This record gives sequence, C-alpha cells and structure tokens, in this order.
Amino acid sequence: MIAKNLLIEYGAVLNEYRTGHVIIREGEHCAGYFQLVSGSVNWTNLEGKNKETLHDIIMPEECFGETSLFDHLTYTSSFIADEPCRVYHLETKDFHRLLHDNPEITHDFLKLLSTRITYRNLLFRELASQSPSHRIKTLLDYLRNTGKSFCPRMQKVTMTRRQIAGMTGLRVETVIRAIRKMNASGEITIEHGKIYLKSNERVFQTEFV
Repeated sequence: MIAKNLLIEYGAVLNEYRTGHVIIREGEHCAGYFQLVSGSVNWTNLEGKNKETLHDIIMPEECFGETSLFDHLTYTSSFIADEPCRVYHLETKDFHRLLHDNPEITHDFLKLLSTRITYRNLLFRELASQSPSHRIKTLLDYLRNTGKSFCPRMQKVTMTRRQIAGMTGLRVETVIRAIRKMNASGEITIEHGKIYLKSNERVFQTEFV
C-alpha cells in the first residue's frame, strides 16, 4: 500500500516472523503501522485452545491492525503469521508524520478503511444465513472480490478446510459435507482436491487442502 522507499525514509524496520508467531496480540496497545511484504497473516480471535474465529487472511502489500492507529484503543483481534513472513513496522508517531507530509496517502488510506468496513459488513450479513452452502459461496465471492491472490487466466485463492471453517463459523466436518453437496448440485466442481466455481464474470479456483 505504501511504497517501500517511503516507509524506510520514515524509519520503518523490516522484521521476519516464523509460522505461528503472534505479531499483534488482542488486548495490547497500538504498536504502530504494519505492512506485509511476503507470506500471509491470519486476522483472528482465539477463544480457548481449540476455538478460533478467522476474520481474514492478510496477503502481501496489505496492512493490518490499522484501526488502532486512529482510535488509540487496544487491539480487538490478534494477527498471527500463517507462514514465514516479512513485515514492515513503522512506529505510530512516524506513521502519522508520514501521513501529514503525504496527504495523497491519507486519502488512499481512508479509502482502504472504508472498503474493508463495507466488505466486512456485507460478509457478516450474508454469513448470518443458516445454510452452510450459502456461507461458503459468500466467502468465495468475498475472496474473489477482494483479490487476495491471482494467477494467469483466473483468480486463485488458497485456503485450508480449517480456514474456510474459521471464516464461516462452521465446523470442519460441516464444511466438508457442504462442499460435497455443492459439487453434487453443480454449484462447484471438485477436481484433484481443488474447487472450481464459475460466475458470470470469471472462473476462480480455491485450493481445498
């Protein structure tokens, strides 16, 4: 989102994290601006050892934990490295100085916040459905529209069964059964463990591991 050279100019540090490292912990005070360079980060709430609510998967060039930069409250979620990743970290005071000196970035940043809020409101509304198939279809559409990752000729999103369950509020076993039903009804096609879903605009593919 913010150019690397600009981040470095204002004092950003590039950190590396191993899989499972908690970069931001729920309840902590704001620690600055974070921008993912490589890898992926889970935006999540942990409720005990076996209960996790997965809100989103942060991909390279996305920032995370940004709301606390403005409301000065503690983090309401945790951000955990889903794989080895590299992250730029900029202290809060330096981040605000960067925005002050570069008003065009402020505009883009506010646009990002608005887009995220809009998508999350739409997603939560649709996920209130009692139908597991509807929840999963809504999630796949959301991931397509947010463009989490791309490949030639189609948009490709890689998710595990656990991640699909975490983002839809379903049990892993329920996700498996729902996807089988969606395949049988023709809503999706499963080939070699991958899910293909056609829309009017494009075909996109989700890896089902």
